[in-house]
Amino acid sequence: MGTKGVSIESRARIASGFLFAIMLSSLVISSAYGATTAPDAQSPLEQAQRAYADAWRAAPLSVSTATFATEPAAGYGQYTPRNSSVFALNEPLVVYLEPTGFGYGLDGDEYQIALDASMELHTLDGKVLTSTASPQRVGLKSRDKNREFKASLVYRFNGLATGDYLLRIILKDINSEKTAIVDLPFSIEEQSEPAR
Repeated sequence: MGTKGVSIESRARIASGFLFAIMLSSLVISSAYGATTAPDAQSPLEQAQRAYADAWRAAPLSVSTATFATEPAAGYGQYTPRNSSVFALNEPLVVYLEPTGFGYGLDGDEYQIALDASMELHTLDGKVLTSTASPQRVGLKSRDKNREFKASLVYRFNGLATGDYLLRIILKDINSEKTAIVDLPFSIEEQSEPAR
């Protein structure tokens, strides 16, 4: 059947009906796939996440938490702070750190966090008693750019005399030129049982 017998008004109504049907179909399809906003539009949360990522990249390497712990941490934030910085003779020193501002490398399809931790043992007047011959590598691989990252380090100074000392930890980010220094003062005392 042709359109010879159809008036201009009828044709306009038919065309309008087709346009409405197309628009309605597009709206239904967009809603079904969650595409209710422009592709380049960002939610407030996405904008905040982008701003945070930019600030992270610009920030220096630092350590938000640095403390002696009772034992190596099971995970990020999963540690028990030691209630004293006084240690018994030959008692190991367990250190818990939460670095921030580190960079990311790539290992295949995974992001890589990698820090080298060097140690220096100082007297309180600044004399270096000993230091690590080679740094200890701490790191993490993940498919996401993790911000929550911890390092648990254990140091043993057998034969260290009683007195006051400073444990200095130098962190170097392998994925950037950033470094950070952590100083933790502590004391060695003669005790029959290690203090917790």
